[in-house]
Amino acid sequence: MAAPAESPPSGPARGRRTDDLLRRARRAESKPSLPDSTELTEVLRAAAETRASDPAVRPRKASGAPGGLVSLPGHLPALVLPDLHTRAGLLRRALERIPPGETRPVLELLEAGDAFLLLLGDLFHSEGPDAPARWERAYREAWTGFALHEDMDAEMARALSALDVLARVLVRFPGRAACLKGNHDNSRNREGSGDHGFYKFADEGAMCAAWLAAFTPPEFRDALAGFEGSLPLAARGARFAASHAEPAFPRSEADLVEAAPETVEALTWTANGQALPGSVEACLEALLGSGAAGSGARWISGHRPVEGRYSLRAEGLLVQIHAPFRFQGAWVRPDRPFDPETDILDL
Repeated sequence: MAAPAESPPSGPARGRRTDDLLRRARRAESKPSLPDSTELTEVLRAAAETRASDPAVRPRKASGAPGGLVSLPGHLPALVLPDLHTRAGLLRRALERIPPGETRPVLELLEAGDAFLLLLGDLFHSEGPDAPARWERAYREAWTGFALHEDMDAEMARALSALDVLARVLVRFPGRAACLKGNHDNSRNREGSGDHGFYKFADEGAMCAAWLAAFTPPEFRDALAGFEGSLPLAARGARFAASHAEPAFPRSEADLVEAAPETVEALTWTANGQALPGSVEACLEALLGSGAAGSGARWISGHRPVEGRYSLRAEGLLVQIHAPFRFQGAWVRPDRPFDPETDILDL
């Protein structure tokens, strides 16, 4: 179901629609507030259906359902964004950024079909400088059964307003924007099917699930879970591949499409040093062909925070770009190898 407000603009409305999306992103960044649950339900449903609609972009599983691999148009440059973690400002800055060699911002490039926007997942659970103290206060609220919920409301306002912007980007730019599944993209905090409950600063996964159960209708929670279930695990471009976490062990293209629970876990939960040696090279060659690693192809991931701008793993074949306190993205062009020294952009 497509949300009427997100129909592709034409004529004079195009400029107004562009302003509307950026206005939402700026508001979500500077003054996050809880979106209308009915409206966001429709946008999430539309985003899930849009992402599942094109077999050329999303190869099908044997069952006919959309698979776990998304294939980017090989001729397009891609801006790869690290873990979102409620940062609407990351989306806003990405849409407004003019990449090297371009004269238009990313939003206009997406509008014209001249670029692709890829996110590495982890939509919920703030990790910024102010997050630990807010989670500690929210944890105390959770012990009251959310009789008090000011800080948890603030956290969820950040998460849901950023999610609203992301979902509208996905609906507006089908085939030109995608978001991969991260280990935090589990709003029901379930165990199984490759997912695990999450805690870091507090008991974030259980707290978010409890808040959603207390303050949102079932239709919204179902739409959110359906959206999370629609997220692919890996992406393939002309000279790169990506997943939320480093591949834990070799996976074939068919494995990634089928997205069995062990593959879900292997691409969303892998800790540094946990992957089997050779896994990244094997996965690169499975998706991009024999010799891909030697010709300059790289795997891009987030998941584990890096010091500075990036970290290299798997003998330099994997580039981690999740810097929680920085706004940055990887600009990957199809006509040259990705170089993290020059191609990771400040946003």
